[in-house]
Amino acid sequence: MTKQLNIITLFLTSLCLNAQSNWDTQIDNNLRGVLQKHKALVSIPNLPENKENMLKNVDWVTKEFNALNFKVTSLKSPTLPVLFAEKSYNENFKTILFYFHLDGQPVNPKMWNQEDPFVPELKAQNPNGDWEKIDWSKLDEGINDDWRIFGRAAADDKAPIIMILSALEILQQQHQEPTFNIKIVIDLEEEYSSEGFLSTLEQYKNVYASDYFIIMDGPAHSSNKPTLTYGCRGICNLYNYNLRFKTTST
Repeated sequence: MTKQLNIITLFLTSLCLNAQSNWDTQIDNNLRGVLQKHKALVSIPNLPENKENMLKNVDWVTKEFNALNFKVTSLKSPTLPVLFAEKSYNENFKTILFYFHLDGQPVNPKMWNQEDPFVPELKAQNPNGDWEKIDWSKLDEGINDDWRIFGRAAADDKAPIIMILSALEILQQQHQEPTFNIKIVIDLEEEYSSEGFLSTLEQYKNVYASDYFIIMDGPAHSSNKPTLTYGCRGICNLYNYNLRFKTTST
């Protein structure tokens, strides 16, 4: 579980200017609860074609941010709504807009080494390098950093959502606050072209306005160390109307 601990540590130190030296202790004390909360969110199927399930995801996340005294709003779009949360700590602070997404990629159960991709499993690696299921009750006996959680969207992109919730909760326990205001936008269709979110950009541009924008989505570095990426891949479409073809580069 080193990855989760490192990411939360990075976020905690960036959230609070008065960084302290015992964040690892605070994270260790909370990690079991963090992982149980992650399990609960990953257990809610999140394929956008099932609106009912997507709204269950929205309800779950909304309750968590409400518990942290965030104002949460569901912004209408032609497809699925966009979830928006915000909290102002000081009118003189800068504002950071964080982007997350709640949906997951399509599932082919045959490609999964478990009965249901939406039932997250805790696994440990055996001497042969294979991942074997272990009972979640093992968390009560002590957490091994090398264990892994397998489930659809367990990493992309529900882990970052749990990370920011956990970091804010730990700060709250320590009676500390971020040194910037926070806005959060959660896209429900990122894996399916973000049609709904993109349609809101003009209408809600003042709502989304911020000093900085951070995308909380992407792969972990192979070193397993916390990283910040100053750039983002994109898609460039080139049209040649005479030849009538289109090429796409990512």
